[in-house]
Amino acid sequence: MRSISKWILAAAALATFTGCDQTDDGSTVPTKPVAQVHGVVSWTDGAGAPASPHVGMIWMGMEDSDVMPRMATQAEPLTGGTPAAFDLSVFSTPPADVITEVEMEDGSVLRYSIGVVFAFDDVDGDGSFEVDDRGIAAPDQPFAFAARDWLLYLDGEPTAESLAAMFVNPEAAHAGILRTRMDYCTFQMEIVDFSEPLTMVALDGEEDPGDWDCELPQE
Repeated sequence: MRSISKWILAAAALATFTGCDQTDDGSTVPTKPVAQVHGVVSWTDGAGAPASPHVGMIWMGMEDSDVMPRMATQAEPLTGGTPAAFDLSVFSTPPADVITEVEMEDGSVLRYSIGVVFAFDDVDGDGSFEVDDRGIAAPDQPFAFAARDWLLYLDGEPTAESLAAMFVNPEAAHAGILRTRMDYCTFQMEIVDFSEPLTMVALDGEEDPGDWDCELPQE
């Protein structure tokens, strides 16, 4: 199975809170989503097909120039067979230890975290997943992910220079959660509407984001 790191590492090149209910132990659980995304996942029926397909999201941060999964979010089952449409609600913004700080060329500090949506086979049947340094931890098995359609959490208000370096449409940026699409040719993101569906790529499929055609700007 392919590692996702070579695709998600492109983020390194870019060099709202909800209501809560209280549980019996005094902790709080969110009651309203901070964001919602949707898309369609396909897989091949037969031998090797996921027995319990689910979709979930991971907030990711950087450590020593490596992108590392840091926080699993809630998961939802995929029903009705393949292809399966989904709507995934995200109930939490990333905690402080998932937020990466990058010093930009203008001297400002950019604070962000990336949210990546995965489809996975819920092998242990617990309806959730854990993370490791490759993404979703065993025994659950990921089989697709949104290779360039991400959620991006911006902590604070980046400078205009930072936004211009990150986005093709920086005027649409704001603090909080953004729905973005990575351009692997320019290493910039486009901010899109949350109604835009995620493009899911099979981890063992033929399509490789690194092979997508692009036209680089002519100097």
